Amino acid sequence: MMAAAVDPENQIVPLAFALAEGENNDSRSWFMRLLRVHVLGPSRTICLISDHHIEILNAAGEHIDGHPPLVHCWCMRHFAANFWRCQRKKEVADKLKELCNKRMEHEFKETMVELQKMLNRAGKAWLDQQMENKAKWALAYDEGGFRYGIMTTNSSKSFNRVFKDVRSLPVSGIVEFSCKKCNEYFVTRYGLALRNEEELEIWGKAAHEYLQEAEELSK
Repeated sequence: MMAAAVDPENQIVPLAFALAEGENNDSRSWFMRLLRVHVLGPSRTICLISDHHIEILNAAGEHIDGHPPLVHCWCMRHFAANFWRCQRKKEVADKLKELCNKRMEHEFKETMVELQKMLNRAGKAWLDQQMENKAKWALAYDEGGFRYGIMTTNSSKSFNRVFKDVRSLPVSGIVEFSCKKCNEYFVTRYGLALRNEEELEIWGKAAHEYLQEAEELSK
């Protein structure tokens, strides 16, 4: 099992690895508890973005004394994939993703009107059921901004691809490969961070580009 975060440069930050007997409630709960207590700590509210996997849902809802509840949001890609079962049209699924990405409530409502015109009966029924939990999938209703605009689990999928062929190795091989890859990654990222600090001063590349775009829009 692996947990990954995203830094202000939109780069993957490996947080934790664990070897477990399988993907079940006990293993998920054990991993999530250790992650929250020993890695993330009680001083911040954590947003977990995932699919609707029942074991993840159960682990995310677990109470830990002294720790704030997890803010659990849904991956937009998995959300759209679930919708696809009701209405298999790419343009409709794309409009649903557009709806998820709207940042303002009035923009969300306007896009919702457009989407409703494209939905069949099954699609409308499915979407009506999701509206009660729109804070979990709609950026416009992300109270507190805990998602930081991150709508998918694509970063963790990229992380998984690095380790795709490692699971068949002996335990010692898995551990050695994980340590080696993480060391290489952090050394590379550290070098880039130093270079960015020299070129862009206190702002990283992503923040610098965002501020430049905001400056252009304000003119």
